Amino acid sequence: MPYQDNNESESESESESDSEYESDDENGHLLTSNIGVIYTPTNHGKTLFGTDNKEYEKKRNRLFTPEITKRIITVDFTDISKIAHIEQDFGLPSKNIIGFKILKSSFVGDGGTTKYINLTLKELPGIACDTIFGNISIFARIPVRKENDIQYTHQFLELAMIDRYFYPITIDTMTFNLSVNLSGYITIEISYLNEL
Repeated sequence: MPYQDNNESESESESESDSEYESDDENGHLLTSNIGVIYTPTNHGKTLFGTDNKEYEKKRNRLFTPEITKRIITVDFTDISKIAHIEQDFGLPSKNIIGFKILKSSFVGDGGTTKYINLTLKELPGIACDTIFGNISIFARIPVRKENDIQYTHQFLELAMIDRYFYPITIDTMTFNLSVNLSGYITIEISYLNEL
């Protein structure tokens, strides 16, 4: 049997195992993790920020190309009826509206027994309204404060998580009607569907 150096045989076996390892790694030659390149990522599906590629795409699309835009407006009341124009009075678009939600309100009572007022907004579809006894659709039932109470704003926290969306519509004019003539204001969130 010919003489064989032990160090030589160890280095040969190491180089063989290295070449096997390199052949197992299909993507060893790629130096990018750009999600636009079609390949199995070398970093086990992780992006630069440590999230997987699909999760990164979802976050990117949600942050930079959202499907819905929300705007907040405040409407003041001094009469039982109020007409407001979305574009002229608030500088907002009137197309692709998909949702209205009341966020807060403040109305001073009339000194009598009125504890709430019903607010209607006739331009809204029925799905965005509440139905009260007598088959009447209202936008919101608003609590009122006593005339001598400190300044009080009612937050509609129980409705904060409820979004009543409807098919995109155009609303140029909003016609608000109160069931009782009281002074105050409401703050509304309007949701828009972004054009893709």
